[in-house]
Amino acid sequence: MIVSSVVAVAKNGVIGNKGQLPWHISSDLKLFKTITMGGAVIMGRKCYESIGKPLPGRMNIVVTRQSDYPDEGIAVAHSVEEAISTAHSLGYEEAFVIGGAEIYELSNSYWDKIYYTLVEMSPEGDTYFPEIEWSEWISVSNENLERGPKDDAEVNFSIWERIK
Repeated sequence: MIVSSVVAVAKNGVIGNKGQLPWHISSDLKLFKTITMGGAVIMGRKCYESIGKPLPGRMNIVVTRQSDYPDEGIAVAHSVEEAISTAHSLGYEEAFVIGGAEIYELSNSYWDKIYYTLVEMSPEGDTYFPEIEWSEWISVSNENLERGPKDDAEVNFSIWERIK
């Protein structure tokens, strides 16, 4: 099974502010949906609660330390390793780590691929994407996405694969 990260990162490393995305980029949200549809998405509890409901068309696996976390419509895991194992045991070909910062940090050694959207702005924020050792990765795709009328900023989308 492939373990991937899907993330949108501002030029200053910000990925969130007070539990929300600090931008609205409709074209990137559509791309996120296309990439993750039909797969397993792995996220932390705070990320899940900021979304407010399970993402449709995907197996939602929420990582939490809470032993009695309600699991209606989701799978609950108590570690990143358990979340990855759950996706694998359910037969998914790819599991997508979608945040937040702590889950990215805990899972990055498992990633085979990164779907990386660079947001061409530097908003205020309180949540940052962890540092990546880019020398361990190779870019296999890179394109500037056309800015739509509902987009707060221009974005560059790239796909990276870990060098084996």
